[in-house]
Amino acid sequence: MCCRDGDPYQKNWLPPGHPLGWVDTFSHEAMHMLAAIGGLGEIAPIGATFHDGYHCAEVVDAIVRSAAEGATTNISYRNV
Repeated sequence: MCCRDGDPYQKNWLPPGHPLGWVDTFSHEAMHMLAAIGGLGEIAPIGATFHDGYHCAEVVDAIVRSAAEGATTNISYRNV
């Protein structure tokens, strides 16, 4: 992967055209998350929000209920 001019993560790396590897994505993720925590940007849409996590937890709970009961179950979301 090579960064291009205008890439939002280019400012953290070597000049355009230098290859970045798979491991560099972890640095990008950490910088993105820390910027969001520091109020310098939003986590969404690139990262999951707490709202996304809540919806995921409800799906997992429904899977556990379904497995325990041996039947399908509905997923219900609270108005949060």
